[in-house]
Amino acid sequence: MTLYNEIENILKRNNKTFADIETVILIDEIDSENSCVIPKECFIRISKETNYVNSGAGKKIENGLILLGEDFRIERRESDNIDFSDSSEYFEFISYKIKIPEKINRNAKIWWE
Repeated sequence: MTLYNEIENILKRNNKTFADIETVILIDEIDSENSCVIPKECFIRISKETNYVNSGAGKKIENGLILLGEDFRIERRESDNIDFSDSSEYFEFISYKIKIPEKINRNAKIWWE
């Protein structure tokens, strides 16, 4: 399986396509200077060339890989003893559509004591 196929399957299960992905980033938590944005067209090319097995054999996908859409993100995750219902063994689809309240509070208490 290619990385492209894996991501495409996750997107389809969530009624999304590659067109819905706006940004692809790679976060390096050890050396932040290595963190970068990957142009989407480059990610698509690379992902079509990347064969891996999501059971742990073959090429390993970087943990810091994140695909961002307007109302979702797909993150690389470890699969040990984790059940992701909308995901694969390696990737988690996270929906974060937020309804913005109509009420405006200019003096909201944003702390607690």
